[in-house]
Amino acid sequence: MFKQALAFHRAALALSLTALAGCATLPAPPAETLSERHARVQELCASTPQPSDVALGVALALPAEAVAEWRKARSLDADQVCRLPENRLARSLAKAKKANVAGSSEDMREFIELFQRDQHGNIPDGGMARAVTQREAILKAGREKAGGIATWTSVGPNVVAGRVRAVLYDRLDNDRVYLGAATGGIWLSTDGGNNWSAVNDFASSLSITALAQDANDANVLYAGTGEWVAGFRGVGIMKSTDRGASWSRMPSTDPGISSCWRYVQEVATHPSNSSTLFAGNWCGIYRSTNGGESWTRVHQITNSHNQLGVGWRVLFSPTNSNRVLAATSGRQVALSTDGGQSFTGIQVGTAVDDIWLKRVNIAWSKSSPAVVYASVNENSGDIYQSTDAGSTWTKMSNPAALGNQGEYGNSLWVDPTDANILIVGGIDLHRSIDGGASFSRISDWSRQYYIVENMYSAHADHHAIVNHPGYNGGSNRLVLFGTDGGLYRAADARTVSNVDGWQVSSGGLVTTQFYAVSGKKDSGGLAVIGGTQDNSTFILSPSIGTAWRQPGTGDGGPGYFDPAIPTQVYYSTQYLNLARWNVSTGAWKGICKGITEATKADTERSYEPCGPDATQKVNFIAPYIVDPTNGERIFAGAASLWLSENARTGSQPAWRIIKPASATEGNYISAVTLRPGNSNHVWVGHNKGEVYSSSDALSATPTWTQATGLPSRIVSSIVFDPSNNSRLFATFGGFENGNLWTSDNYGSTWRSISAGLPAAPIYTVAVHPTRPNVLYAGTEVGLFVSENGGVNWATQNDGPAATLVRVLFFADSTTLVAGTYGRGIWQTTPYDAPPTIDVVEFYNTILDHYFITGGTGEIAFIESGGAGPGWSRTGDQFKAYGSPAAGSQPVCRFYGSWEIDPATGLRRGPNSHFYTMNAAECEYVKQTNQALVYEGIAFHALPLQTGGGCATGQVPVYRAYNQRWQVNDSNHRYTTSVATYNQMVALGWAGEGVVMCGAAN
Repeated sequence: MFKQALAFHRAALALSLTALAGCATLPAPPAETLSERHARVQELCASTPQPSDVALGVALALPAEAVAEWRKARSLDADQVCRLPENRLARSLAKAKKANVAGSSEDMREFIELFQRDQHGNIPDGGMARAVTQREAILKAGREKAGGIATWTSVGPNVVAGRVRAVLYDRLDNDRVYLGAATGGIWLSTDGGNNWSAVNDFASSLSITALAQDANDANVLYAGTGEWVAGFRGVGIMKSTDRGASWSRMPSTDPGISSCWRYVQEVATHPSNSSTLFAGNWCGIYRSTNGGESWTRVHQITNSHNQLGVGWRVLFSPTNSNRVLAATSGRQVALSTDGGQSFTGIQVGTAVDDIWLKRVNIAWSKSSPAVVYASVNENSGDIYQSTDAGSTWTKMSNPAALGNQGEYGNSLWVDPTDANILIVGGIDLHRSIDGGASFSRISDWSRQYYIVENMYSAHADHHAIVNHPGYNGGSNRLVLFGTDGGLYRAADARTVSNVDGWQVSSGGLVTTQFYAVSGKKDSGGLAVIGGTQDNSTFILSPSIGTAWRQPGTGDGGPGYFDPAIPTQVYYSTQYLNLARWNVSTGAWKGICKGITEATKADTERSYEPCGPDATQKVNFIAPYIVDPTNGERIFAGAASLWLSENARTGSQPAWRIIKPASATEGNYISAVTLRPGNSNHVWVGHNKGEVYSSSDALSATPTWTQATGLPSRIVSSIVFDPSNNSRLFATFGGFENGNLWTSDNYGSTWRSISAGLPAAPIYTVAVHPTRPNVLYAGTEVGLFVSENGGVNWATQNDGPAATLVRVLFFADSTTLVAGTYGRGIWQTTPYDAPPTIDVVEFYNTILDHYFITGGTGEIAFIESGGAGPGWSRTGDQFKAYGSPAAGSQPVCRFYGSWEIDPATGLRRGPNSHFYTMNAAECEYVKQTNQALVYEGIAFHALPLQTGGGCATGQVPVYRAYNQRWQVNDSNHRYTTSVATYNQMVALGWAGEGVVMCGAAN
C-alpha cells in the first residue's frame, strides 16, 4: 500500500499472511519462506516477462493448476504476478483461499452481528430503524453543545477513503454529485466529485447502497440502506425533498414491518412517472405506483429451501419505459414488458441453488437500445450479451474480473455513445471495445499506492461506475468509479489504462471503518493508532512523522503505542495475530507465538504465526491491552486471558494463561481493561455477558470474581472513571434497552444508566477527567452525552453525528477522541479550558518564610524588590488557571492579621498566608475565622480525586505548615516535590499530604 509498507522488512509479512484466509484451495508448499519464493518469481520475471503457470508454479513451489486457480480467483494476469511486491503477494494468496468476499468473510460478518444480537442470539429486523427513531427524538429534544462539545475536527485518515457503494450525478447540475458510503452515510460534492462533505442532517451511520433522483423533480432523491454482505442492516429507503439537504425514512419500507427491507440494494425511478418506483431488496424486486406509500413484490426467485433471492438492479429501456430489466441473484435476470407489473425470470448463467451469492449485474446500451450486457458471478466473471433488449442472452467471454468475490464487487458500464465499449469492474477493471468478445485490464490494484507515491492506478474492488451526464464520446469521456478505497476518476474512459489516466476524487471523503483506536496527546500533538476493516492499521504520531503509516494488510485490530518508546507500536490483525514494530528502526517481531488460542496455523503455506497448535478460539477482532505503565506487559483476550511480561524485549515473548476459558463454547473474551495505577487489578468481559475481575492478576494463580446483575449480551467495553478508580462502567451489545451500566463500589453492585438512550448496541463510554458527571457514550447510532451521570442524555448532529462510534477516550485531560466505523477518527475539546498560569514559590532568607503566588503582577513586584529584600524563587512551581476551568476549584488566599490569637495569647504573624482549596472551605474560613483577612481568589486549581491523589497528567501539590508563634509567623509551604515535603516533615513541620493538583502543562 504505502511505499513504507512495501519496503517493510520481510518479517512483517508474517502478520498479513493469514489476514484474509478462508477455505483452503491451494496445496501445501514445502517449508520455506514466502520471501524465498517471491525472490524466485522476481528472478523468473526478469528473464521472462510473461511467464507461464508452469514456470510460476516452479518459482512458487505450487502445481501449475494451483497457480491457475489462484490467478483466476484474484483476477491476475502473469504480468501482474511479476509486479506483486512481497507483502501483496502474501495478501493475494490469502484472499484466493477465501470462501466469501474480500473484507466481508463469514467470520467478519458474524463478528459485526455479534454486537447486534440479544441474549437469545436474535437481531430484530426493526432494531436499527427503532434506534434511529429514538435518536431523532433525542436530537429534537436536546440542546447544542451538550457535554461541552462545541465543534469536532476530523483527524482522518484522509489518505484512503472507505467503500463507495453508490454515485449519482444531479441531473440539473453536473457539478453536483452524491455519494453513498458503506457505513459512512451520504456525501455531497459541488465541484464535480473532486471534494466532498458529509450530509449530516440525517442518520449518517446508515449503510448507503443505492441512490436515485426523480425524473421530474430534481429536489426528490432516494437512498437505499443496508449492506447484507457486511452484516449492516438498514432502515429501508430514505427520501429527500430538498435536494439532499435533509432526509426522512419512508414508513412503507420499515424493516420492523417487513424484514425484506433490512437490505435495499437498488432504488430506481421511472423515467417519466414520479409515482412509479422500483426497489431491489433482500426478497426480490418491488414496485410502487404511489410514490412509495405502498409496495408490491413483482418478482422473486426461490431455491430448494424456499429462500428468497436478492434484487440487485432495475433498468428501464432507453426508448421504451414499458420494458424493464432486473438483475437478481441466482444468476438470473428478469424481464418485464408491461412497465414492471410482472416479470419473467431468465437464467443467464448456470442455475444454482446458492441464490444469494451468485449475483448478476446489468448495463443497457443507450446508443443501441436492443443491446444489453450482463456480468454474471460464474467462472470468476462471465460476460453475456443480449441483442433483443433482454429476451435472450449469449455468453461473450470470460474476463474473470470478479475473481472469487462476484457477490461483493460486481459493476458494469456501457459507453452511452458506443454499444461496443463496456467496462466490467470486480477486483480490477477490464474494458472491451468489441462488444464483450475480448477484454483488457485497465486498472491494477498492485500498483495502487496511497501516501508517499503518486497514484498509479485505481483501488481494488469496484462497486459503482457512473459517467458524466455530458459524456459524448469525444470532448467529454469522464467516468467515476466507486471502490473499496474511495472514488476514482478517469478523464478518458476509452484510453485510461493500468498506470495512466487515473486520479483520486476523494478529497475530504473520510469514511474509514475503525474497529479500535487508542492514542495520546503530548507537546507534539495528537498521536493515534487504530485497526480498520480491510485496510490494516493506521498510525499517525508526531514522534514518527507527519504522514500516516500503515503496517501489514487485512483487517486491523487494536493497536497501542509503547508507553516508554514513542516510535514503537503494538498492532494486530484478525484472531489476535500480534506484532511489535519500531517505526523508526524498522525492527519488527510477531509476538503471538505461544497464544495457542490465537490465529491457527496455515500448513498449506508452512506458516504458523502463533504456533503450530493454535486453535483460533478467539473473536475475529480480539481485545488486548498494553499496560500503560509497563510496555513489557500485555493482557490478551481469546477464549482465555493471556499474559506476557516480556512483550517489548523478548526475542519470542512468553505467554501464560491467567484466566481459564469459559465452559461455554464460543464464549470468548470481548473486553479487557486495567484499573488505573494497579496492574494487578484486571477486568474482562465475555461474548455471553459475563464480567470478571481479579485483584491478583499478576500472581501465579490469580483468583477471579464474577460480577452479578448484568445483561447476558456481549460486553463491548469496561471503563474506569479516571478521577475515581472505584467507579467503573460496562457497555453491552444488542438492539435492547439497558446497555450501559455503572458501579460506584468497584463492581460490588451495578445499576443501569441507559434510560434515555436508544435501544441499540453501546460500544464505548468515556468519563470527563475533571467533570466526572459528564459521560460520553458511543453507540450503533451515534454519540450521546450526559451531564448528570447518566440521568439524562443528549446528542447532536456534528462531527461523528450518528455514525457507529466504536471507541471514545481522552487523549489528555481535555482532548476527547472518537473512533468510528465509517467516518474515521475525530477529536474535540469539551469545555475548552482557559490558558494555564504559573504558580511560583518564593523564599525570604531574612524572614525564613515561604510564599506562593499565581499573580503575574505580584511575581514581578516581588522580583523587582518591591516586597523588600531577601526574596528569591525556590524553583518549585506548578500550573493552575487564572480563571475557572473544567473541574477546577477556587483557591482563596487569606493572611494573618495583628489580632491576638485567643488560644495562645500571641499575635498571628503578618507574613502568614493561608490558602483554602475549594469554594466551601473558602466560605467557611470567611465566616468562622475573623483573624484571617480574605484577599480574594488567588488562582483556580484542580481538586483531589475521591480517595486522594491526582488524575494522570496532573501534578500533586503537598502542604506542610510550621506554627512558629514565638516569632509571630505561622508559615505554610506548598510544594510539588516529594523530597522537599519529606524534608520539611523531618525538620518538624506538620505534614498534610496532597491538598490540590496542578494542571497539565
